[in-house]
Amino acid sequence: MATPVIQFARAADGVQIAFAAVGDGRPLVLCDGPFQPLRRGGSQGIADRLAGWFQVVRLDHRGTGRSDRQAQPEGLASQVLDLEAVVDEIGAGPFALCGYSHGAHAAIAFAARHPDRVTHLVIYGAPGPNQTPRSAQQQQYDAAFDRLLEQALMEENLFARRAFAMAMIPSASLPDLDQYAEEFVEHITAGVMLAYNDASRASTIELVAPDVTAPTLVLHVAADPLEEFAGGQRLAALIPGARLLSLDGTDHLLRANQPETETFVAELVNFVGAPAEAKPTSPASELTPREREVIELLARGDSNQEIAHALGLSVRTVERHVENLYRKIAARGRADAIAYALRHDLVASPT
Repeated sequence: MATPVIQFARAADGVQIAFAAVGDGRPLVLCDGPFQPLRRGGSQGIADRLAGWFQVVRLDHRGTGRSDRQAQPEGLASQVLDLEAVVDEIGAGPFALCGYSHGAHAAIAFAARHPDRVTHLVIYGAPGPNQTPRSAQQQQYDAAFDRLLEQALMEENLFARRAFAMAMIPSASLPDLDQYAEEFVEHITAGVMLAYNDASRASTIELVAPDVTAPTLVLHVAADPLEEFAGGQRLAALIPGARLLSLDGTDHLLRANQPETETFVAELVNFVGAPAEAKPTSPASELTPREREVIELLARGDSNQEIAHALGLSVRTVERHVENLYRKIAARGRADAIAYALRHDLVASPT
């Protein structure tokens, strides 16, 4: 995917905010937190993956990346101002909104403030609400994490940078850890990152989350090393009608070509509802009866091993059928196949 073209919007308080878009479908605004550089960054891979169905819009919040680096974050309110500036600039009508990691609270607050503008709200890897004071143990962890960030961002400390990257993506290879750390150091200063951490810990999202009216899906990696799953559970409980889904994996930030990333993409596409014209596909009649059986089980969420057991085939035979049907429908992975199956009524809905 080509490098996104950086554009700019101006927030209500005059701060210049950088944003970029990929894809040509209806808008899906991906509200990252400060951990994700706009030009590259882990969630750009997610944006590229979703661009087959949506026009995916991302932004650098104030003080980070290509946005005004002199502007300091002022809690949740300034993050919502940044988001408002971008969606006003692109002239988006009602759109789907995804709050990702430390951008999740801003997305929730925006949806609560602008119920007429958000058709669907998806939350991934969010910090939990802060209804109760942070325990002494949690405060000690916060202090240790902040010190690690200072060392990673203020000093030529390769060990600290790798340790921080491992807190985000522990399953990544050493070269990937170093690449993420390098991008992160270019993206934000220690002072701004600590200000965002303080804002997250002082967030009163529990006061506005009950006002969200958009259908909401909350996704959270069960073994998330940065934000505990229980926090995602508490957040989902505050949003009326929200559905909570646990993802496998060990990373906080989603990365390309990981099973949990494919699940995230598939669930988001199915929840929001991709337009049929967003991805060209071949007629369903081109699939053989066996391929129809395979794609239905894929859409149900079965693994290749489970499909083989259900159909009385070898795993290698199932893999061959999957390869063939992917080629016929121009699918890049399971998420594409699920969307195809739904558009052609090959399965009622995945489970």
